[in-house]
Amino acid sequence: LENTDNIDEVLNQGWIPWFENHWYNVRSVRINLDEYKPSHKTKKRSKKIECDFSEISTLKDRSDAHRIYDIYVKTNGFDGRIDIDRMIDACQYYLKLTCDNKVVAYTFLDMHEQSMVSCQFIYDFSCGNLSVGSISQYYECLKAKELGKKYVYILSGYEEVCLYKAKIYGMEWWTGKEWSQDYDLYAKLCKRDSNIEVINYDDI
Repeated sequence: LENTDNIDEVLNQGWIPWFENHWYNVRSVRINLDEYKPSHKTKKRSKKIECDFSEISTLKDRSDAHRIYDIYVKTNGFDGRIDIDRMIDACQYYLKLTCDNKVVAYTFLDMHEQSMVSCQFIYDFSCGNLSVGSISQYYECLKAKELGKKYVYILSGYEEVCLYKAKIYGMEWWTGKEWSQDYDLYAKLCKRDSNIEVINYDDI
């Protein structure tokens, strides 16, 4: 992208960023903040979690981020790893969640005139009964609303692991032509994704 590009319009056309100015046109998912409503359970659970929203430049000690990322990757069984420091450096802000005086999660964020982009969420599973992901999303939306944003982009929606996104009030997904709230079709596509078999994956 060029410095003159309108990032909000790029996001509105289904493109999502990956770090170091790489962009992909995908089944993008966003939250329309005019329609977003957290569940009563999420609001109640959020009171047990402390949230800190700060600029990336203030994150001097990254040991907790490294620890949490290692746990996150191993627990989810991810084959690939990213350079978490490069990811952090490519973002503008972060949310840090603390439970019982222990850092349990980070979300790394970008901010634009009308939009917030949730670039990467990592957590250590130690507060699994609190649904830390939903709480982080709640705080992201609160901050975005506070800053006058219209949307929070939560990357893409593929395979059954992303079915939960259809349950978010205000969720919209990019069909390739337009933004849709057809949740049944979204769920059908995600389930179809999970049934796709890649043959000779190592040769790709």
